[in-house]
Parts: sequence; C-alpha cells; structure tokens
Amino acid sequence: MTDKGDDMDYKNAAKLGATLTSVSISHRYWTGQFAIAAEDPGPAVEAAYAWFSELVDGLTGTEALQVKAPKEPEAKPETTREESGEVGHVAIKKFALMQTPKGYELKLYPDIQGKPGKWPELSLLGDKDRVWAVLKPVWDEDWKPPVEKEVDWIAEYVLGKEYTVTKGDHAGETRRYKDLSALREA
Repeated sequence: MTDKGDDMDYKNAAKLGATLTSVSISHRYWTGQFAIAAEDPGPAVEAAYAWFSELVDGLTGTEALQVKAPKEPEAKPETTREESGEVGHVAIKKFALMQTPKGYELKLYPDIQGKPGKWPELSLLGDKDRVWAVLKPVWDEDWKPPVEKEVDWIAEYVLGKEYTVTKGDHAGETRRYKDLSALREA
C-alpha cells in the first residue's frame, strides 16, 4: 500500500525505488500468490517462500480456507550467501529448450499470477552436459528438443556480476545477472 492507501502497482513501486514482483509459490498441494515490492526482491521472495512453507506444514484439514497472509512483513530474514553472490529462487511456469549452433538454449519463464510471464526470467546457453546437468532433476524422458511446456518448477540462481541497461525505459540502471544453478519441482 502506498501512503495514499492505493494498491501498490509498478509505477508506485518505481517511485519508492522498489521493484514490484509477482510470484506464485507452491508447497505440497497449496499455492500462494504474492506481490512483493522491494529494492531487491530476492530476499523478500525467499522470506515469502519460507513463511508459506511453514504455514502449509502447520495446516490440517480445511484450516487453509481461513488463513490470510499478513499485510506487512514482520521481520526481514538474513539472506543466504555464497562466495560468488546472493542466492535466490523464482517460481517457473514455462520453459523452452532448443538446440542452436552455439549449443542448447534453455529459457525459463516466471509464474506471474498463475500464468507464464511474457519474457524469460532466466536463461542458460551451454553445451549438452551443462544444460542437462541443470535439467536432469525435472526432465521428462518423453520430451525431445525443441520443446516448450508449462511446468511448476522452482529455479535457483546466484546473483552474478553487475551490468548497466543500455536501452529502453530502464537505460542507465544497474542490475545483476542471475546465474541459473538448479531446478526442482515446486
């Protein structure tokens, strides 16, 4: 919510210096929809995933019908870090895999309000061994590249080196690459 009581949208988030991220988090047989506004949404998504997982693990019977998410985050958890950068994860709703002259290209599209995003959140271009090492835990043997399918996966990544956006509305902004490290079923 903004100070005027409006719902948070991308424009209001940008005014606050934040990024508005919509995620769908699945744990066991439950799925939660979250809109997160933060300068760095990675830790907030991790906190939402942890909170939702604890909530689902504590539910019995039809209690889920009565549960509502808190309006404001209670405390910012410490983020997990690796030597090369911050670790994060994102819900994936669709993937595309194709073979190119440079190797195999994997594109992962985020879950945005239960539907695949228009643009990939993560991508990986590499030789067959590198790409299959990431895909192996979630791969269905019936799929043959080129393939594009809707899925319910969680992609784990490490924030890599910084880069500056050179075109479009976000020209001049500094961002960090997301280096795909693992995939798992949601």
